[in-house]
Amino acid sequence: MTEMTDLFSHQKLKEQRCDKILSLILLLLLLLLLLFIYLFICLFIYLLYQVLHNPFDDIVPRQKKEEMKPKPEDQKKKKVKGTK
Repeated sequence: MTEMTDLFSHQKLKEQRCDKILSLILLLLLLLLLLFIYLFICLFIYLLYQVLHNPFDDIVPRQKKEEMKPKPEDQKKKKVKGTK
C-alpha cells in the first residue's frame, strides 16, 4: 500500500512541476507578445511622426512671392468694344 501512495505522490509531484513549467512558459510567451506589441506601437508612432513633420526630404518649399501691388485705376487699359 505504501508503494502505491508513494507512486501517486511522486506522480502528483511530477504533474505539479509540469504545471509550473507550463505556466512559466505561457507567462514568458505572453510577455514576449506584449513586448512585440509595444515595439510595433512605438514604430508606428515614430513613422507617423516622420511622415507628418517631414514628408518629403527632397522637395524644398517654394518661397512666397511678393504680394502683388494693386495697379492704380488710371493705368488700367480700357476695354475695346468689338464691332458687329
